[in-house]
Amino acid sequence: MATNERMSPVSDKVLMATGFASWGMTGGTAAALLCAELALGRDSPWSSFFDPNRLTVRASVSRLVTENAVIALRFLGCRVACIRAERSWDRPCHGSRFSPTGDVLQGPAAHRLERRPVG
Repeated sequence: MATNERMSPVSDKVLMATGFASWGMTGGTAAALLCAELALGRDSPWSSFFDPNRLTVRASVSRLVTENAVIALRFLGCRVACIRAERSWDRPCHGSRFSPTGDVLQGPAAHRLERRPVG
């Protein structure tokens, strides 16, 4: 690379792979192998799967709306579950834990549980 040439996220000289969540070991390994091939100037049949420009808003919007609507319907009215061994209330829809009195023990919840009458 010439000294006056700058690297940027849109440069074809920057190879980056992120955002694999729970697929980090598998996706990260595949991405590393792909980056090695590309750095050596070789083509890879997998490059289209990791191309950041593979998705367009127009092509993706209907799937985004559908998937988010399904998730919203599934988790509306999420109930807490009493975990006696841990002396906590858990909300499985987002993974928060609360003390027996409703205080947040573990987020992402930012507020304590509201007490509601049974029935």
